[in-house]
Amino acid sequence: MPTPVVMAKMSRSLLPFITEALNDVFSRMDKIQDALDEVNKNVVESLSKINKSIELLNETVSNLSSSLNQAGALKAYQENTKLLLNSIENVNENFWYLDLLTALRRILSVADKIKSTTT
Repeated sequence: MPTPVVMAKMSRSLLPFITEALNDVFSRMDKIQDALDEVNKNVVESLSKINKSIELLNETVSNLSSSLNQAGALKAYQENTKLLLNSIENVNENFWYLDLLTALRRILSVADKIKSTTT
């Protein structure tokens, strides 16, 4: 076993080495912490960009859905307008037949009056 004097000399010669080694370890730990902080910052920024992209996509899909609903409403309006026009045409046609029937009844009435006055 070494003597206390030898131990003191050894510890004085090892102390700078140990100090340097510990400084190196702590320095590397600081670099690792800085790198982890940078990675964390990049992840947060990336997630923020992804979140903004998702929000934009959601808004675009909402606008597209609204446009499709408006297009569907427009198509339904056009179909209803066609049905209305067909109904109006049917009503006009029925009025024509009513007018014809009324005219024929007048003719028949006049014919009956003529027949009754001649007999």
